[in-house]
Amino acid sequence: MGQTADQRLRLCPQRCPGRRDADDRREGVTRMTGKRQLTPMEVFEANIGDAERLIAFARSLENSRRWTRATKRQAIGAALGIARKHQGSLGCVESPDVFVVLKPSSALKLEHFSERELRPLLRQAVVAISAAVESYVAEKACSYDHFCKAEA
Repeated sequence: MGQTADQRLRLCPQRCPGRRDADDRREGVTRMTGKRQLTPMEVFEANIGDAERLIAFARSLENSRRWTRATKRQAIGAALGIARKHQGSLGCVESPDVFVVLKPSSALKLEHFSERELRPLLRQAVVAISAAVESYVAEKACSYDHFCKAEA
């Protein structure tokens, strides 16, 4: 539309990742103060990694055992230096991935490690997935000058 690349970049808001020189625009890489910024796909992968970890935590922390043998609780209590009279109050969360010991004075209870109680972690994973998609689309859209121009 008769504008130079510099004029179009001036129209792009400061926060828009579309502010990059011609070489970086072609490669999808942004730079600020000489440091390489992430590509849209790298931003997506970083954000989606958060969601994957949240899902892994939720799966790993779900208690697959109803109770723990007294001998195991006593051995764990002795290893942790817990008084013998309190060893029976130890809670143990066990899954194929983790073994978590809940001390007698813990604010957490075994009930907190049920599938129902771990759902907030899965909800946060959905939020992280949404953020990953949103950031990818925003980064990708701003890599085209005409989108940045429309924002100005």
